Amino acid sequence: MMEPTETSWLEYAKLIVSAITPIMTGVIACLLLYFGLRLDRHKQVSGELVKKRIDFYEKTTPHINDLYCFCRGVGHWADLSPEQLINSKRVLDRQFHLNRVLMTERTFDLYNEFVAQYFSMFVGAGKPARLKVDLEFVKDQMGPNFKNAWIPALDEGE
Repeated sequence: MMEPTETSWLEYAKLIVSAITPIMTGVIACLLLYFGLRLDRHKQVSGELVKKRIDFYEKTTPHINDLYCFCRGVGHWADLSPEQLINSKRVLDRQFHLNRVLMTERTFDLYNEFVAQYFSMFVGAGKPARLKVDLEFVKDQMGPNFKNAWIPALDEGE
């Protein structure tokens, strides 16, 4: 029997390294491809989420602005009626509940606080929420444009 010499071990080592190099290159290439595809998928999902959030924003902000303007007496508030604002609240409620998964819990809580600030809810079975406003301020500011038929839809607030 022949004993392995130092030279033969060196040859084996060279052979092993030359065999491992393409295998490791392939493994690294597969890992890079995997992480690249994963990053691309993440970017695609993030892009879709941004599109959904922008769509949600476009559907809700005009209604939120109408509520704010009417209750604060700024902007185009005199062009609005309590019926329009109650319908706006319904649209907002629907949008916020349908898209709740797109927002943080904090955003949803802030929306509920916003609604509670501007509406008296649960005012009676089958009755819609009422707008919390300074009734005298609204009457004074609207003058002859104020309609007494609106009074049941308005609440002096807290």
